[in-house]
Amino acid sequence: MFAFALSASESLSIAAVPAFAIVSHSLSEQYPAVIRRSLLAFVGLGLLSWLLLVVSAILDPLVDPWHTVHAAAGWVILPLVACATATWFGSSLPKVKRKPIKTLCSCVLLVLLCLFCYSNARTGFLGPSRIDPELDRKTNIRFDVLHRMALPSYIGLVLFVWFWRLAFIRVATIRNCESQVDTVGTSTPITALQSIAPGRDRDEQGPK
Repeated sequence: MFAFALSASESLSIAAVPAFAIVSHSLSEQYPAVIRRSLLAFVGLGLLSWLLLVVSAILDPLVDPWHTVHAAAGWVILPLVACATATWFGSSLPKVKRKPIKTLCSCVLLVLLCLFCYSNARTGFLGPSRIDPELDRKTNIRFDVLHRMALPSYIGLVLFVWFWRLAFIRVATIRNCESQVDTVGTSTPITALQSIAPGRDRDEQGPK
C-alpha cells in the first residue's frame, strides 16, 4: 500500500511538471491573476503539508494516527511542490531575458526544493525501522541529519518565504484596487488592476 502510494505520488509529480508548465505559460499573459491564485494555493497547501510532517514527526511518526498523517503528508507534498514549481516556471519564461540571473537563481532554489522533497519521500518510505543503529550507525546518523533536520529545514524555509511573498503581493494588489476605487469614482477593480505595472506581480512570484 505504501509503495503504491509513493509510486503514484512520484508519477503524478512527473506528469504534472510539463502539463502545468505549458498551461501556466499559455495563460500567464492573459490571466496573471489566475496564475497567482494557483501558486498561492499550491504553495499554501505545500506549507500545510510540511507543518503536518513536522508535527507528526515530533509526536512519533511510527505510532498511529501520526504514522498515517506523516505518510499522507509526505505523499502529498511532492506533487504540490512539483505543480507549484512548474506553474512558476511556465509563467516566468517571458521574463528570462529581462532578469536572467534572478530567474536562474529562483529556478535553482525550486529545483532543489523538488529534489529534496523527492529525497525525503524516498528515505521516509525506507524509514528508520529498517535501519539498525547498532549495525549501521553511520547510515542512521545520515538519516537523522538529512531526513529529520537539514532537508526539512530547507523545504520549510523556501515554502514559507514563497508563501509570504505571494500573500504579501495578493494583499498589496487588493489594497491598491480598493484605494484606486475610492479615489476615482469612475474606476472599477478591473481598471485598478490594469493600472498596476504589468510585470511587477509576475516578477515577484518566485522566492528570492
